[in-house]
Amino acid sequence: MKKTILYTSVLAILMSTACKKNKEVQNVYPEPVANNFSPSSLEYVKLTPGKYLLYKDSASGNLDSVVVTKSEISFNSYPAIPAGGIFSPGSPAHDDYFIKLTITKFSGMSQHFWFDGHAWSGSPNDDAIVKMYEKDSAANNIHGYIITDPPILSMTVETKTYTDVIKSMAFNIGDPNNPAYNQTTLYWAKKIGIIKRRIITTGGAVKTYNLLRNN
Repeated sequence: MKKTILYTSVLAILMSTACKKNKEVQNVYPEPVANNFSPSSLEYVKLTPGKYLLYKDSASGNLDSVVVTKSEISFNSYPAIPAGGIFSPGSPAHDDYFIKLTITKFSGMSQHFWFDGHAWSGSPNDDAIVKMYEKDSAANNIHGYIITDPPILSMTVETKTYTDVIKSMAFNIGDPNNPAYNQTTLYWAKKIGIIKRRIITTGGAVKTYNLLRNN
């Protein structure tokens, strides 16, 4: 009888420990409470997964119904590296923070990224919009340069007026006749995300998407 009680107690402890370990493993990389991105910039790009947005192609009138499928901050921690001489000065321990914003378009049984943005921060109070590089389907950076303007106090898109809009323009190469040319201008509104997206490709072909509504 004593052996049975002892066996049962040990089994219960082992199960409890296993459950605890499983929970710990699942939370190895939680989203950090603090990060290097400025809180004001995160108001524009840190959106709620599941958020729905409807855009209109201003040229064709076609509608793009999209959903925020990922909006998360992660980080990597690096230990200090001791100095090893004049050509190896070493470095202190530090954390690198990343934010990923993925907006997906669903069409029937298929889906593709409507916007796939990544930003990296290595210093305190970085602007997430300035660092927000868009990637293509092969996970390559579409642009090499990003320029932002001071906030636009008031801007109207499809009859709706937004305040404190931030404009970011990104491009890869200077020659618009190059087959790889791509220039994208984004207009960001707080807690909404992209309200207008303008893409210029080879030869000056323009596509503009205006936000009609969102939840």
